[in-house]
Amino acid sequence: VSQANSYTPEDILCEKEYVATTTRDKSGRYEVYLPFKNSCEPVFMGSREIAERRFYALERRLSRNPDLKCQYVNFMQDYIQSGHMSLVPVSENRRGKYYIPHHCIIRPDSPTTQLRVVFDASAKDNRGNSLNESLWVGPKCQTDITRVLLHFREHAIVFMADIRQMYRQVLVAPAHREYQRILWRSNSDQHVSEYRLNTVTYGVSSAPYLACRTIQQLARDEGDSFPLAKETVTCDIYVDDIVTGTNTMFQARELKSQVIALLKSGNFELRKWASNKPELLEEIPPEHCLVEAKSFIDAQSCTLKVLGLKWDPLRDS
Repeated sequence: VSQANSYTPEDILCEKEYVATTTRDKSGRYEVYLPFKNSCEPVFMGSREIAERRFYALERRLSRNPDLKCQYVNFMQDYIQSGHMSLVPVSENRRGKYYIPHHCIIRPDSPTTQLRVVFDASAKDNRGNSLNESLWVGPKCQTDITRVLLHFREHAIVFMADIRQMYRQVLVAPAHREYQRILWRSNSDQHVSEYRLNTVTYGVSSAPYLACRTIQQLARDEGDSFPLAKETVTCDIYVDDIVTGTNTMFQARELKSQVIALLKSGNFELRKWASNKPELLEEIPPEHCLVEAKSFIDAQSCTLKVLGLKWDPLRDS
């Protein structure tokens, strides 16, 4: 399978900026800057008023659907409690450089969170400009999906896992969080507050590049200590899905341990585990697994999706 990867001049500039500006804090977490085109920070006009109008429209929609509102509030509360967005002091209100409207999408097939809040950084200001149009998208970082799937099927023992909230584990530099302000309140009897989104944000055009590139950077920075995991995190990953395997149980256990340790060094966690060998998951908390570790005897079919394709781990021998 060919994996030709040609960088445009813009991709090269984006990559250089990432390398020059990305840092890590004491905990090992990465901090990135938004890759503005030509390294020029734009000025937006009237984005707060547009975000405010859309927030009131969202609030009316949620008021008509109590269950949807509850899910939305819970999602945002998790954002706040996780430290991924922070309340802006009243004295600093209306000073944001760009305000991002938000809405939700429903994923009924998701085994975990069915509602996801999407931040619309394509919203145009009064002059027809948007945050997304001001950013480099960045070069493609992920391995070709066909290559990942073919490699996955080469192994006798396979496992998959999802990097939990991958985007949200990468910090955005404080100066650029001013381009990631939002409006929010959980009840209409409260004042509308301003928040800063502190991390790489789903809906911002550069987010896939920044998140995937950071995983690659982690493999480069820490991979020598975890050689098996370095290859997996470099080659057997598609966006936030680890899809990999080996040919012996001993190798599989070692690979699993190294992948967990490597990602943990960058403050990334794995969830939604599954394997065709249930004993490989015995040390993983059941709530972190898509398929409970159990014997094949009398096991019912449990079909999962691996990068869009159906896979039954309990019947995959």
